[in-house]
Amino acid sequence: MYWSEQTNAVIPLSQDIADHHDRLGGAGGALGFPVGHRIPAADSVFGTKGTFQRFEGSSDYPHDIVSHWTEREGVGGCTVYVSRHGVHAVGAAIGALYERMHGTGSWLGFPTSGEIDARDTPDAPWCCYATFEGGAIYWKQPFGAVAVSRTVADLLSSDAGLARQLGFPTAAEQSITPGEHERVQFFEHGVVTTRNAVAEAWLRPAPAASGAVRPQRSLPDTVYLINRACGLALTVEEDSKPGLLVQARAFNGSPFQRWILRTTDRHSVVTLLSAASGLALDVGGKNRGGKDLCLQAESGRAGQLWQITPDPGGTYSIRNLADGGAYLSLNERAEAGWRPWFKPEAETDGQRWELRDPR
Repeated sequence: MYWSEQTNAVIPLSQDIADHHDRLGGAGGALGFPVGHRIPAADSVFGTKGTFQRFEGSSDYPHDIVSHWTEREGVGGCTVYVSRHGVHAVGAAIGALYERMHGTGSWLGFPTSGEIDARDTPDAPWCCYATFEGGAIYWKQPFGAVAVSRTVADLLSSDAGLARQLGFPTAAEQSITPGEHERVQFFEHGVVTTRNAVAEAWLRPAPAASGAVRPQRSLPDTVYLINRACGLALTVEEDSKPGLLVQARAFNGSPFQRWILRTTDRHSVVTLLSAASGLALDVGGKNRGGKDLCLQAESGRAGQLWQITPDPGGTYSIRNLADGGAYLSLNERAEAGWRPWFKPEAETDGQRWELRDPR
C-alpha cells in the first residue's frame, strides 16, 4: 500500500507490480509513487490482454495526454503494463509517444521490454529504446522518440552491426506508394525500405579511411546524367511541364539535359531538378521496366528522392527510394527516345551513370 500527498489516497500494488516497483528503486526510484489503480488495458491487435497502473514518473505527461485519462488512472508520467510478456514500465518521452499512439490499442501492442540503454559507452550521451509486440520506440537527441515497425525492428535486432551502422531513426516511417505495401524510414546514416513486409537497409556511403588510396568524390551541384552503356543523356523536352515523361537522348550539352543536385536533410539523398524548368525528377506511371520517369513540382516526397552512390570505375549508380531501392537503368541497345526503367541490382553498365560537370 502506498500513500502520497499528490493522491491523498491509499493505493495498493499487486505482488508482480510491487516486485517490479522495488527492482526500479521503489517510491524513490524511476517510477515514484503510484497515482492510480490497476485497471484493464485495451486488447492489442495481437490478441494480448493485460492490465496497467499509472505512476508519478519523473514528471507528468503533457496535458494533451493526461486530459483523456480517467480519475481512476490518476495523473502521472509513467505506466507499468502487465501481460503475457511480463511486467514492463514505459515512461518519459518514449511513454509520451506511446500514449499519443493509443498505447496497447495501437499497432505497437503491449510492451515486451522496459527502457533499454543503447549507449556504446557509459559516458556517451543518453539514448535508449523499448520493444513492443508490433515494433519498437527509439529515443535520442535531437530526434526525440521515433517508432519503428516490427518488420524494421526485426531487421535491426537480427544484425547488431547493421543497426550500429544505421544509427537511430530520425523520423517516422512514411508510405511511398498508395496503400501500405511500400514504406521508407530515415536513419542517421541511411534508410530502410519496406516492400511487401520485407525490410532492406541502404547505408550512406562511408567516407574513405584516413590514408586510403581512393580519394573522396564529392557530387557537383549541376550535372549531365549520361548512361555508360549507351552514351545517351537523361533529357527533358523544351516545353517541360508537370507530368511530362523524361527520355534518353544523344548528348548535346543543352540546358534540357542539365540537372541540379539538391541535397536534402536526409543523409546523402538528393532531389534532381531540371535546370531548364526547375521541376523535379519523379517516379511516375508504369512502363515495360516497372515505372516511368516524369517531371513534377518539387514536393520532397519519396518518389523524388534519389540515392547516388559512387562506383569504382568513376561512374555512379542511382536509386529511387519509392521503387524499393531499384536502380535507374538503360542498356547498350537503347536508342534516342527510349525511357529509362528500373532494375533491382546494379550488375551492368546499364545501371551506371556518368555525372558530367558542365563547367
